[in-house]
Amino acid sequence: STFITTVPDSLIISNLWEYTSGTGYLSTSMIQPGRGYWVKSKAVGKFILSVPFASMSKSIPNDQLQRLNVLSVSDGYGNKQNLFFGTNSAGINPDFYEMPPAFSGNSLDVRFKSQKMVEIFDENSLNLQEFRLILEAKKMPIIFSWRVDNYEKINYILVETIGNKIVSETPLQRSGSFVIRKIGRAHV
Repeated sequence: STFITTVPDSLIISNLWEYTSGTGYLSTSMIQPGRGYWVKSKAVGKFILSVPFASMSKSIPNDQLQRLNVLSVSDGYGNKQNLFFGTNSAGINPDFYEMPPAFSGNSLDVRFKSQKMVEIFDENSLNLQEFRLILEAKKMPIIFSWRVDNYEKINYILVETIGNKIVSETPLQRSGSFVIRKIGRAHV
């Protein structure tokens, strides 16, 4: 595993993403030899990789995500990705979780339409707030499962559409799951 420093400082403006064949991109906190990675930079510069003596990994604040609700999506191959959503009470910057460009192959790709794996909304807004999902899967069925912690304060509904027609609406309360056997489009 490796530390990353940049010249100039603070070039990294996204999470670190590891690419694994068959699975796609997953958020990671360390770099290991022989693997593929993606990170977004805010400017041209240098990325310097070094192995520190005292510590073997760079900490990325993924533990913050545990404060958010999670929507897990898996496909017929067993590939799985997590998306996170909720209010900004955790102080999370969703821009840090912008995902790499979609990769076509035998992998599952699930993201919010914003190209992020995290969406934060204004808990004080009385208006409907919608976060569309982009889903690319090579094998059905698609299984959605969730863990929603603040279900008493705010209502979350997973809406499946085919074209402009609503096929189903599933309230997301506490934890649960459902299966889609035919691809439509879903949004929270």
